[in-house]
Amino acid sequence: MEITVATNQLTTNETVKNRYSRLDHLWKWRESTGKPTVFEHVHLPDDRQEFLKPTTEMLSRELRDAPDECRGQAIAYFQVGDRAFAEGHYRDAASAYLASGAEASSLSAHLACGVAKIMVSELRAAVELFEAGRVRAQARQVPPFEAAFDINLGQVYSDLGEMERARRALEMALVLSRKMRDVSLEMLSLAQRRLCSFTRGEYGEESNNHCPSAFAHGNAPHYPPSRDPASDESSNAG
Repeated sequence: MEITVATNQLTTNETVKNRYSRLDHLWKWRESTGKPTVFEHVHLPDDRQEFLKPTTEMLSRELRDAPDECRGQAIAYFQVGDRAFAEGHYRDAASAYLASGAEASSLSAHLACGVAKIMVSELRAAVELFEAGRVRAQARQVPPFEAAFDINLGQVYSDLGEMERARRALEMALVLSRKMRDVSLEMLSLAQRRLCSFTRGEYGEESNNHCPSAFAHGNAPHYPPSRDPASDESSNAG
């Protein structure tokens, strides 16, 4: 599938904005299916980084009220992006995610495209996508996505040497994850915050205070990273 979408089309194409303006409503995750968010974890083992990327299932839930035609096209482009990403064609993946967002504005497209940009070292482009996505997630009151944007932002800012911004983003992610009682996101926030502290050369009390406290809730993570919530829906249906 040939994709020719300008890199700024995700957020600035006025025609697309006008055509799908009704999609840009306050979308509240807790009012969708009641299922917890399960992001794909993209590991970068060389520097112990771990970025969060949305799944097609999450996009489908996000666009549940979109018109069928644009919803189908957005999901199709997103799936093209996922295949390209899995094959290591990250620039093609980014273009496909942009095309998905052009068909129907979504937080998933912002987040996925930003991760693809990271994989080709386009860190500033990733920051722009994550920052724009975080603002939208906050406006739409979708804290799981807001936390995911913050977690990814913290790591990118750390790579760029902007440690104070990295610290603030990871602090926000931690606050949000604890408010949601999402143990998986909390532990990732804590791990990346501690890594950021070591990068900054903080080996004292502040760094030690970043040890995981998630187990204090007495809860296990909702699902392992590889588990697909769609499987639970099918099993419940039976």
